[in-house]
Amino acid sequence: MSDGTVYSAEIVDIDVNIDVALLKLHTDKELTALELEEPGAVNVGEWVVALGSPLSLSNSISVGVVSAINRSARELGLKNYSMSYIQTDALITFGNSGGP
Repeated sequence: MSDGTVYSAEIVDIDVNIDVALLKLHTDKELTALELEEPGAVNVGEWVVALGSPLSLSNSISVGVVSAINRSARELGLKNYSMSYIQTDALITFGNSGGP
């Protein structure tokens, strides 16, 4: 954690296609949950933040503006993906989803 606290954890699930994992921390301490926006609540022109730890760097943050929503994987030339994407100019390096 940002204060130096270390917890043991177990991997609950992983989705390599979208670069995300679900971890269960082992602690009796009550932790604060991060509230996420509902799907579909992002609009073109809004500011966004990318948080992460790409390439083994710690606490990387970049900002940008949403330029398109619901870009299809096919439109982006990505085969075998069924997701839609948010287009932004925020710098998103592989591993940003593993953020702080």
